[in-house]
Amino acid sequence: MGCGRRDSCRTLFQELGILTLPSQCIFCLLLFVVKNSKLFSVNKDLHSINTRRQSNLHQPLAHLKKYQLGPYNMGIKLFNILPASTKDESHNPSRFRSLLKKTFIGDNIVLVG
Repeated sequence: MGCGRRDSCRTLFQELGILTLPSQCIFCLLLFVVKNSKLFSVNKDLHSINTRRQSNLHQPLAHLKKYQLGPYNMGIKLFNILPASTKDESHNPSRFRSLLKKTFIGDNIVLVG
């Protein structure tokens, strides 16, 4: 690709359509949540109060650090951070996957939660 040893790979990854390692971890975790949606419950299923977070996944209480950093809990956190337009596509896993990949490659987004 004609770059030096100490050059940043971020722009090269965008040009080649490759996800960075942190983006790939987040991408796989979000795909796990979408493919296993039966394991997760939505806030509106648990209570009838009309809130702005009713479409988010319910995040159970977690006291152990090991559970808090585990794939189940982190998947819920990351999914809840996504924009509503991306969450709406979660019922179609192939569309969700392509939309998420475009988002990560094009905008170079890092989710912080």
